Amino acid sequence: MPVIRVFSLKTPPLKFIALIGIAICVLLSGPTRLHARAGGQWFELPPTYFFQLPDRTLTHTGNSLRPDFEPIPLNEYPAFGVKKSLESGFEMRRITDNNAGHDHGLHRYSKHQIWNADETVLDIGDRLIDANSLEVVLDYVDLSTARNWSYSDPQKLYGIRYVNGVSNVLVSYNYVTKESQTIYRFNQHEQCTFGSGEGNISIDERYVVVACIDSSSGQTDLLSVDIQQRKLLGSIRAKSNYNWTSIAQSGSYIVVENNAQNSSSETELVRYERDFTDRHVLTKLRNHSDLGRDVNGDDVIVMIDWDYISYIRLKDGVRVNLDVSSPDGVIAGHGHISCRNVRRPGWCYFSSYEQGTVGAIKIAQSDQDSRYTDNEGTNVVRGVAVSEIWGYHQSNSSSYQSAPKVTVSPTGSKLVFSSDWHDAAAPDDYMLSLPE
Repeated sequence: MPVIRVFSLKTPPLKFIALIGIAICVLLSGPTRLHARAGGQWFELPPTYFFQLPDRTLTHTGNSLRPDFEPIPLNEYPAFGVKKSLESGFEMRRITDNNAGHDHGLHRYSKHQIWNADETVLDIGDRLIDANSLEVVLDYVDLSTARNWSYSDPQKLYGIRYVNGVSNVLVSYNYVTKESQTIYRFNQHEQCTFGSGEGNISIDERYVVVACIDSSSGQTDLLSVDIQQRKLLGSIRAKSNYNWTSIAQSGSYIVVENNAQNSSSETELVRYERDFTDRHVLTKLRNHSDLGRDVNGDDVIVMIDWDYISYIRLKDGVRVNLDVSSPDGVIAGHGHISCRNVRRPGWCYFSSYEQGTVGAIKIAQSDQDSRYTDNEGTNVVRGVAVSEIWGYHQSNSSSYQSAPKVTVSPTGSKLVFSSDWHDAAAPDDYMLSLPE
């Protein structure tokens, strides 16, 4: 029986972690044991935390990211809200209707968790939408757009609130009662966001990294916050080419990417401890990415470029090239990665420009543990060749709005992508999910 070790926290009590695991679970059976660490020891969490897709899911072993089934014909543009069965075994539904002027908007980015904890409400286009009826639940959310759903409470969000015209107050917010609780006020700062729009909170909802503008100097500071203790853990002044930052899913590490365009400074992806100590450069490559966990529960950053889908373990910097891409002649073809499936660790989700597909990919090393030098000159470990091809996104990706930018639900049983249906319509969001 495999063991998934999820958290690597030293201080929170076992009871708190266990309650979090129970609160966000759905009663689903599965053979995997889930462990957490408190006080330096590992303890078993309820197996119901972990979500397993049914056996009917299309799992593919091999290095191709293109399926053996055909896409929906372009002349069969999906109707708004109507589910359509696909050859892959999944269902597709168009969940926005921008072409009709309903102004639902689009989901923001692959790193943005758009589902709430029980996957009944979507955060799309700065509105909250019922995931089933697609009716607007809340037309305006009193938080900045760079916000996170709670992993345990389906009514709660975390984000930055404007107070007296200044966005510098970290709060939790209940969208049903409209009540908020102040967690931390950044008195010397303004224009605060979660990681410059690409940050997330840790799974136990304890840690977050906030990027703010220093009110005196006008420069960007990165600040690590303990949400539970309502205190600052550490901070650094961002480099001139800073792009984004986030806490890892376990809360043990912080990742900072310095690669802003129009900058002559060197590109680097840097890992820190949660208090911004122990600086370690993971890579000097620039790719779309997200922070997830591998099959062993270790924190990783998963990346997609033209040739590869790969990941780097945060604890030791080892890079693994997943064997669904080069050097075997099958390119990944750029795109986006989403690892918001916090209840299905060991997988991340992709949308590929070149292959035109969306799906999931297993985050694991090969049993042979073979090393080689890839075509970028990097010494890497060979990964497995296991993927799930869910369908085609049918987008020309001719604009940022129409780029698929796949994002995935907490259980990993649903994903959303944007598409212009090969220029047949305005960009809309589409959902792929398992049949009910």
